Amino acid sequence: MAKDPKKTLGASEFRKVAVSSLTNAPKVLGVTKDGVRILKPKGKATHFSTKEIRDAISTVRAAKRA
Repeated sequence: MAKDPKKTLGASEFRKVAVSSLTNAPKVLGVTKDGVRILKPKGKATHFSTKEIRDAISTVRAAKRA
C-alpha cells in the first residue's frame, strides 16, 4: 500500500518547520539536577502576582532549612 504524497513531509519541509519552531522557543528559567528545564509560561499569572509567588517560595525554602 503506497503512502499518500500529500500527507508526508520531505526532509527540507521538516527542517523548515523545526527551525521556525525554535525561534519562538520559551525562555528557560532554570535547570534541575536531573536536567529538567523549567520554562517561563507564555501567559501571565491570573490569580497571583509575581511578588506573591516569590514570597511563597521563599517562605517554603526558609521552612525547609529550619
